[in-house]
Amino acid sequence: FLDKTPRYYHIIPELYRTFPKANFIILLRNPLAVLCSIVNIWIKECWFSLYLYEHDLLKAPIELTKGIKLLTEKCTVSNYENLLSNPDNEIKTICDRLEINFDPKMINYGSKDFPKWKFGDEKTVYAHKRPDSKNIDTWILNLQNPQMWRVANDYLHFLGEDIIKQMGYSYEELEQIINEHRPNWFILCRTLSLELLLKKPQERTKREFFFMRFIILLQLRGFKGLIIRLVQKLLGITPKSGQIKKVMSS
Repeated sequence: FLDKTPRYYHIIPELYRTFPKANFIILLRNPLAVLCSIVNIWIKECWFSLYLYEHDLLKAPIELTKGIKLLTEKCTVSNYENLLSNPDNEIKTICDRLEINFDPKMINYGSKDFPKWKFGDEKTVYAHKRPDSKNIDTWILNLQNPQMWRVANDYLHFLGEDIIKQMGYSYEELEQIINEHRPNWFILCRTLSLELLLKKPQERTKREFFFMRFIILLQLRGFKGLIIRLVQKLLGITPKSGQIKKVMSS
């Protein structure tokens, strides 16, 4: 059985009924790191499109924890952070569970000249030959962006302490990291909430739509740039920045 679609959390019960004798491996990752990864790889600065990943952010953690409870002894849970910090032990555990022999070459995946993947994180994977523990905390650097901080803070509180702990992470530690990087109130006024960004376009009111456009433009150009853009619009001048046009047309 091979399915290259990564969103298995939608069909864990169905897979279990179809393959009752199978061994299941569920890979979990710090949800705040997942959020940052989605934004960096797929969203970039086009925050209007974050709604496309609503299920990956809001539904996946809940369904994965339900799946672990459903599968019980059929399930082997591996954490992304453990896989990077101690890959030998983590892969050996998985191999033992699957009753296959462990081979160090499994971890030194960069020793072969494999074809390049078309999708996914092309930069990080090909930059190393084996798992690199330095990547565990790189998500924290993203909190320097006030908009990223806002959605990360909202996301942590949405998931709540119970789900975070069921996934094997410390809610208190994540909350502490968030609080240590909190921007000042004036900067936060120029950010959008996760709830608003996850709304589908047809669900947004006209007021919300224009407010989002205003904030995104303010983030990209600042107050001075915003005034210039308003003057350009009044004069019928088209902005030269392709980035602005991309954001506005999303």
